[in-house]
Amino acid sequence: MRLPGEAELVRIFRRRLGVRGAPDDAEELPAGAACWCIDTLSAGSDVPPGMGLRRAARKSVVSCASDLAAKGFAPASGLVSVSLPAGATAAGASALAGGLAGAAGELGFAFAGGDTGEGAELSITVCLAGAAPAAAGGRSKRSGLRGKWPGRGGARAGDILFATGSFGLTQAGLRIIMDGARASGRFARAAAAAVYSPHCRTGFGVAAARMFTSSMDTSDGLADALDGMSRASGAPFAVGRVPLAAGVERFAAENGLDARRLALWGGEEYEIVFTARPSDRRRIAAAAKRTATPVSEIGVVGGGGPAGAWLEEGEGGGGTLRIAGGWRHFGGEER
Repeated sequence: MRLPGEAELVRIFRRRLGVRGAPDDAEELPAGAACWCIDTLSAGSDVPPGMGLRRAARKSVVSCASDLAAKGFAPASGLVSVSLPAGATAAGASALAGGLAGAAGELGFAFAGGDTGEGAELSITVCLAGAAPAAAGGRSKRSGLRGKWPGRGGARAGDILFATGSFGLTQAGLRIIMDGARASGRFARAAAAAVYSPHCRTGFGVAAARMFTSSMDTSDGLADALDGMSRASGAPFAVGRVPLAAGVERFAAENGLDARRLALWGGEEYEIVFTARPSDRRRIAAAAKRTATPVSEIGVVGGGGPAGAWLEEGEGGGGTLRIAGGWRHFGGEER
């Protein structure tokens, strides 16, 4: 059944998202939101074959929440703007709304409202208001003023480089889905799940960001995050290891691919890369344990030389590989 019109589309989304009251041109968000993030998902560049509308909508929320997580915030409320192509159906709109509502439920917030329209392809723009963890008495630990949370810059000589999770699995999944790469059943299922049902690190970010000297999420690739943070900090990053997801090395070897490149330049993995002082190792480990988040040390921040990230290669650091680039709209992958 085709959509009867925009008014019905608005009703579908407001009903599925639990938004109360009559539609209006502006919506009231809860007090106490301290950080904002906005992100757009487009069908042509962000939705692989087989993802489906519900999962695409969920991904749009996760990708936005991941940016907040890297700064230590959990979503408190949100707005969404959905553009649907001609021929969209009520069932499709309901699936989209269900994906948005499901993601909001997973992350513990509710949408306040949004907007709908018609366009050449599906486009979902999610804007999330983040709330810092509450201190005693229910007051925010942060004022919400600029500079009160970790930025891309701020890493100092002697800081340790950390990363949550592991890398390469999502890119392997995309190679399987889009290029027909070979993979065993268990690995193929895990790789597909990484593509179709991503997760972000909100719990760990909220628990540990006060110890970050710099941070960034890895949605545009691990290399992009490392290079961007190094340049913003004005300090070189010496990367000693790249934490590969289980099975990625074997998958790469069987398909004539480079496992490190899958991990460094893959993107679509909503992990957090951050720097911290050595004295905060214990507290970071405690936050990781408390939130059941795998966290590993991957390198150090240098004290001299030009900014940039470098991967030590071979036993004993026998050589280096420049780490730069990542996903760029209006041009695709950049290395």
